[in-house]
Amino acid sequence: MIETLIVIGGVIGAAVVGLFVFTRDVKRWSNRIYGLMTLSFVTLMVANLFTFGMLDDASVVLWCIRTVAAATTLALTCLYCLTQVLAVESGTQHMGKKFNLAVFWVSLVIVALDFTPLVFKDVFITGDGSLFVTVAWGIALFIVHAITLMVVTVAHLLSGLRKGTKRRRGQDVSILIGVAPALILAPITGFILPVVYGLTWFVALTPFYIVFFIVMVAYAMIRHGLFDIRLAAVRTAAYVLTLLTLAAAYIAIVYLVSS
Repeated sequence: MIETLIVIGGVIGAAVVGLFVFTRDVKRWSNRIYGLMTLSFVTLMVANLFTFGMLDDASVVLWCIRTVAAATTLALTCLYCLTQVLAVESGTQHMGKKFNLAVFWVSLVIVALDFTPLVFKDVFITGDGSLFVTVAWGIALFIVHAITLMVVTVAHLLSGLRKGTKRRRGQDVSILIGVAPALILAPITGFILPVVYGLTWFVALTPFYIVFFIVMVAYAMIRHGLFDIRLAAVRTAAYVLTLLTLAAAYIAIVYLVSS
């Protein structure tokens, strides 16, 4: 129950901030990438919850694990792309168009691979509820790709601290602080401990890393001018009010019909 409440809180927090940033300017690539990254984080949290909340159905658990892997790959790719786009927007150094295109296409292949038996082959659930996952050769590609993306992203952010403008340095510091727990601890508590050692309780910690990252990006938005706060706030409020109005209308219609 506690794990479910934590995930619900993380999903709501991530969705609100993601919508807040995305509605700033839907045509801006940094906003689009941030929105997709938020969606990846939300998917990761929900899939993690279902992975260890439906231990009586091995097929569901298997697909949830594959979804967690794909969402992780997509989130790391979005984070890398976001740092590159922000570097371009601030007029500072980036990795280059050809390299970035290569990262994009390789990442798409890995995401597709994550959903196949070539990465996670099967799941076995014992009588006491213990979970055992059988992996295939594709797990090596998944791990190498994830580590490479993390290393390249962090190296690029550190490079921005040395060579970037004052605004770029402020952005990079906030992003580095925000992603540090996610990059270091989340793979351990959200993947290694539960999947390899069966310690599923630590999965509940994953939303805390994501929310912390969101808070640090929000700080970058306010302190370093990463996004236009006022315009985003107005548009987000408009979307939220519209959704609430539609929800109220739907509830009213259902009530009238049922009565």
